[in-house]
Amino acid sequence: MLRESPNLKKKIEAILEEMAHSWSLKYIRFVGFFLTKVMKSIYRKVLVYDRIDISHSSIFYPSNGDLTVNSVINEISKKYPILYMPTHRSYADFLLFSYICFHMNLPLPSIAAGIDFLSLNQVASLLRACGAFFIRRSFKNAGDALYWHTFRAYIQTQLRGGERPIEFFVEGTRSRSGKFLYPKIGLLSIALELLLTSQVPDLVIIPISVTYDRTLEEELYAKELVPPKFHPCSGTKPKETTSHLLQGAKRILAQDFGSVYIRFGTPISLKQLCDITNLRMSYSLESKENATILSTPEHLHFINDVAVKVIDEQKRLLVVTPFTIFCLCVVSSVCNNSCISEDACVNIAVSQVIKDIESLSLILGNHSLSHAINGNSIHDEFMEYCKIHKKLVELKNDEVIVNIGNRVTLTQLQHYSNQVFQLIIDVALCCYSENYANFCVLKDLLSKEFVFPNIENKVSFEKAMNSKRVLNERIIHFLKSQTAYFVGFYMNVMHLLTSFPSPFSSLKELIKSIHNQSEVTLDIVQNAIHLMYEKGIVRRSPNTIDFYKLKNFYEQIACMLKNGLYLQPQLSEMMKAKL
Repeated sequence: MLRESPNLKKKIEAILEEMAHSWSLKYIRFVGFFLTKVMKSIYRKVLVYDRIDISHSSIFYPSNGDLTVNSVINEISKKYPILYMPTHRSYADFLLFSYICFHMNLPLPSIAAGIDFLSLNQVASLLRACGAFFIRRSFKNAGDALYWHTFRAYIQTQLRGGERPIEFFVEGTRSRSGKFLYPKIGLLSIALELLLTSQVPDLVIIPISVTYDRTLEEELYAKELVPPKFHPCSGTKPKETTSHLLQGAKRILAQDFGSVYIRFGTPISLKQLCDITNLRMSYSLESKENATILSTPEHLHFINDVAVKVIDEQKRLLVVTPFTIFCLCVVSSVCNNSCISEDACVNIAVSQVIKDIESLSLILGNHSLSHAINGNSIHDEFMEYCKIHKKLVELKNDEVIVNIGNRVTLTQLQHYSNQVFQLIIDVALCCYSENYANFCVLKDLLSKEFVFPNIENKVSFEKAMNSKRVLNERIIHFLKSQTAYFVGFYMNVMHLLTSFPSPFSSLKELIKSIHNQSEVTLDIVQNAIHLMYEKGIVRRSPNTIDFYKLKNFYEQIACMLKNGLYLQPQLSEMMKAKL
């Protein structure tokens, strides 16, 4: 069909003109000089851990034994195409990472960026000259076939040539909530096709974590996530325009955003993973033009497993600050209280905060803790973070004061709380219930809310139970309460679905309507509907709700909760309602 189109060449050229990156060392140096000025203004330090953990038995272990980032990555780049995969928490991610590559003399990447950046005009031209290429957020419709084929060829041509690495985010977009998003596998599947059809000897993924003391967009994210009754900008993402960029830059340049921690993870060989599963056996060079090469459930499952493996490594690399642990304790202590007044505040003694941080740190490990990395005491480190986050907390008479009545502020605290909670979610589920069957039900319920490792539930459960044993009752209560917060919101979403008309107009309108009617943040609504869709409760084409499946799933969770498990108070009445 594509070959019969008389204007095919012109259409492809138009797509490439919009999409393709250019390359100019002059502009790269200019942007690097500008970034240096900006980063010195807003960040105290940018700390790069200059070592990559590689076992002696790995094919990537350097012959000279030099495990510095420069040595490892430059040696790999001489042999194989590289995929840089950083975490994505801020627009600053790709700018910072490219700057670090330039500064450390690493191969500079071509960077996958959203097409909405093109509205930035001159800024977009600068980004393009620095290696950014611009792609649509989604192109699943039949009318996008030409775009898909062009995009696929563009990516694969770059990787085959091995000219430079490609950088993209496995989560697809910025995480507003602070949690890892369920992976998007489109670009990864395109790259993997080259390996499966023997067009490249291997593809090497370098996972990278970028951890911020304070996220540039923290307030913007909170306003997007809170229900509309708490803020008029709820649910809307500001358009990327040059004027908005300049306004935002003006606001942040005078502020203190603390430090940034960047860590490079253990290289992942896609060839080795494929060889373990014998996936390459089913392919030959003759099949390389087949666009549906990775459409079978087995192949999609493999790609998803690879993406989760990347996220697992990114989690291992994350830096946990005393402030994120403090936020977890604060949010957990108030998140299930439905009667908080707008001027409500929480006062916590600094001495108690330090005890809580010490207790929770026992299951995190020193390699992840900022105070251990910086060589500071927990007390000194925490006091510095209170200065960095002075818009969220106040220090007064050896107490930390937090305004929890402001829903935007509380959502910002949740953003930081989620960063550490996702690392100990298995332990939290065991705090909620020590029953293995309940653990499995809870893990299934929250499978779109948190990216769980690809290991057996029994192994996760036993490991989590061992970790739980070192925690005191206060921390166990916090983790139990935080788990109840998520479980309760999922029950709330399911309850609201029962009163929603079927068929509904669109999935987008369904999410918007539930967000408007509830006190559930937008990210949880989206994840809950994603889960309902996967379970066949919410269906598309036609847009309908299977109320029978919804009732059964709801009652499965309700039955578990009625067996004496902790439940947030505002759900007690809802549980009595019939579906």
